[in-house]
Amino acid sequence: MKVKGLRIIIILVAIVIFNSFCQSNNIGKISLTEIENIEFNLGYAPMSRYSGTVELHGKEYLYFGDAMTNKCIDIVAYNTDTVCRIPLNEVIKKEEIEDFYIRNLDSIFVLSQYSNHLYLIDNKGSILKTAYFTQYLKPHGSYDLRSSAYQDFYFNGSFLFAGERHVEAPFEDDVKSLRYICGKMYASPHFFKFTNVFTDSAKLQTGLNGYYLKLVTSDSFLVESQFYYHIENKNRLFCFSAYSDKISEIDPDSLTIKRDITIKSKYTKVGCSPVPINEETLKDNNLISNTLQTQGGIARLFFDKYRQLFYVIVMHSVDGNAPKNNRGPYRAWSLFVYDSTFTNFSEIKMPPLKLDPFNIIVCKEGLLISTNFPMNKNYESNKAKFTLFKVSR
Repeated sequence: MKVKGLRIIIILVAIVIFNSFCQSNNIGKISLTEIENIEFNLGYAPMSRYSGTVELHGKEYLYFGDAMTNKCIDIVAYNTDTVCRIPLNEVIKKEEIEDFYIRNLDSIFVLSQYSNHLYLIDNKGSILKTAYFTQYLKPHGSYDLRSSAYQDFYFNGSFLFAGERHVEAPFEDDVKSLRYICGKMYASPHFFKFTNVFTDSAKLQTGLNGYYLKLVTSDSFLVESQFYYHIENKNRLFCFSAYSDKISEIDPDSLTIKRDITIKSKYTKVGCSPVPINEETLKDNNLISNTLQTQGGIARLFFDKYRQLFYVIVMHSVDGNAPKNNRGPYRAWSLFVYDSTFTNFSEIKMPPLKLDPFNIIVCKEGLLISTNFPMNKNYESNKAKFTLFKVSR
């Protein structure tokens, strides 16, 4: 009887501990309520990296950009009225555009692709100043500076970029060469932070060396855009990858990892498996792209300053032979909602083929999630189309 009673006590204690764990990791029931559909007649369908919000004169506006056809940045009010169209022709005459940041209507920073130029332009598109970063990069090697795939590059008065290193291999053998190149690239600094730009005292700080070697080995392919996310008024910086189940919080001063936050889903394995570099994979490029298209992984991170919440997008895994309309951005996905400390969370499963998980804008009214992508039957190439969702607890 004593043993039986002891077992009951142990079971009861275990239940209490389990319930406490569940409660401490549950933010409460988060709901998304569909409010309305909204369209912007821009003359183009903007890429997700060229979409967001900007505060001007104490009021929030949306912005959209097109660096290819219309060559402009549009700032629009929530009621769809266009406030300002900023031409990008003068910069594009010189080179292609990587990304831009709107500080105000007289100060727009534009980063070039491949040449490491940063242009300061006004709302008429006139180039006011130019900074050239390659001279500061030479001691570290040859790099292309990249913006985060889904966010701008301006952080606390500095310009923060990810670096894509150029490496030449001393081997004739393709497999040896690629392993050598990847090893050098993965071991390189991940962050390049410039201060005092457009002055004679510009400075460069590098950091997060070898970030990708935490995720893969040098004999593996890693094919993805650079992902980092910053919150300026909170001085917080994060880094993540589709090849990991962790989001790393970065010390913004030392550019080193402070802590890792593990993302666990009820619906999918989180983190893609890297593809090995060998003769077989070199003959079949689909093996590389198929990984990101079909395996589950972290796709986006963003912060809601109005509700003090983090959102994490996790793509669900599908069969490796899934058809085109059931892979990539067209599969099911999860929206994780975390509190500001990443302690408590809720996971919401989202259906495929309805909403674009890569094109989401946090605004004062809630979440604007794009409904305008090519596999959607109502796709229109000349518009930005969103559904507004109210976030409530």
